[in-house]
Amino acid sequence: ASITVITDENGNFLFENISNKGQSAFLNVSYPDKFDGFRRFGIIKDKYNYTEIILQNKENVGSVDAQLGGTLSGPSGSTITLPKNGIVDYSGNSYNGDVQVYMAWIDPSSAELSQMMVGDLSGVDEAGELMSLTTYGMLQVELSDNDGNELNILSGSMADLSFPVPASMQSIAPEVIPLWSFDETNGYWVEDGEAALTNGFYVGEVGHFSVWNVDAKT
Repeated sequence: ASITVITDENGNFLFENISNKGQSAFLNVSYPDKFDGFRRFGIIKDKYNYTEIILQNKENVGSVDAQLGGTLSGPSGSTITLPKNGIVDYSGNSYNGDVQVYMAWIDPSSAELSQMMVGDLSGVDEAGELMSLTTYGMLQVELSDNDGNELNILSGSMADLSFPVPASMQSIAPEVIPLWSFDETNGYWVEDGEAALTNGFYVGEVGHFSVWNVDAKT
C-alpha cells in the first residue's frame, strides 16, 4: 500500500500515524518539469524521521530521428547515443519519428549528494547479494515523442551512455566499474552491465532507460 501527500509551498511534507513494514521507507517525489526523486531511508518507530530530496531539472538536450539514431550531449559533457531503428513506444511497438531526450547528471563529488542521489547507496549485484556502493555519478534519462509520451529502447538494442568523472575522483576511479539501474518499483539499485573509464568518462551500454549509476562495490 502507498500513501500520498502534497508538500506545502516550501516543499515540506509530513506523514503521520502510518504503519510501515520493515525498518525503511521508500519515497517517490514528483514535480512538473523535474525528474522524479526516489529515496529509501531508515526509520525509527515512534520518532520523527527526516530526509531531504533535491529534484533535478528535466533538461531537454535535443532530439534524434528514431530511424537514424544519433548522439546528444548532456550536462557536464555527458552523452547519449541512441541506436538506429531501436526505439519503441510505451506499448512496445516500433516507433518512427522524433525522439526527445531529457537528461540530468548527479555529481558524485557534490556536497549535496545525499540530498540529490536516487535511492540510497546500496544495491543488489548479479549474484543477488546486497552490496554497499560508492557512486562515481548518476544519470537520469527519459525519452519521449513530441507529445510527451514515453519511449524506450527496443529489446535487444543498446544505447551508449557516458558519465563525466569529476577531476577530484579520477585518480581513484576504477578502470572498469559496474553499471546499476534503479528499480523504481522496489526502490533499489540492480547491477546491469559495466562501464570503462575513457578520457575522464565512464562509458557503457544500456538496454533500457530509468536512472543509471556507475558504482564500485564496497
